[in-house]
Amino acid sequence: TQSIRNQVSRLRHLTEQMVTLSRLEEEEKPVLEKCDLSDIVAEITENFEPLAMSKGKQLTKEITEGLTCMAEKEKLGQLVSLLLDNALKYASEKGEIRVTLTPAKKGGRSCLTVWNTVGEESGIQAGSQDVLFERFYRTDSSRNSGTGGSGIGLSVVKAIVERYGGKITAKSEDGKSIAFQVVI
Repeated sequence: TQSIRNQVSRLRHLTEQMVTLSRLEEEEKPVLEKCDLSDIVAEITENFEPLAMSKGKQLTKEITEGLTCMAEKEKLGQLVSLLLDNALKYASEKGEIRVTLTPAKKGGRSCLTVWNTVGEESGIQAGSQDVLFERFYRTDSSRNSGTGGSGIGLSVVKAIVERYGGKITAKSEDGKSIAFQVVI
């Protein structure tokens, strides 16, 4: 019975993500409001700190105060939550996760980076990792049953970023860590 409940919960979560992705692609123009990006990132990161600690992972943050953008607060929160959830799932055992929010180098934009260590079994190689944003893509299907990932979360993140005219990249400098960078 518990196994059936777990599978139903997993499928419900996957269905919700698919619906979210479909809605993001279908909606014409979002209703934008001025959002305090610094506060959103700080609040969501603080919410993930106990979970990271319980999994033996170190979560640190460096957030520049007062950064704002025109967006939908709920969607920004979802973006940050999905990136942190991804980092927690795939960070190496006793790994490290860093969240930074700084002004971008040009154009009055902000740069959010979620970086984490990865285990050698992750399948991550040095270089660009933009393939991770493709729907249902997972680096190594043999280890995914342990993480509970569906391969859709980063597609949702990309759709949200593009909704606001931003850009997202994924890069691994050494094959032992990965950084997701959002400029919005």
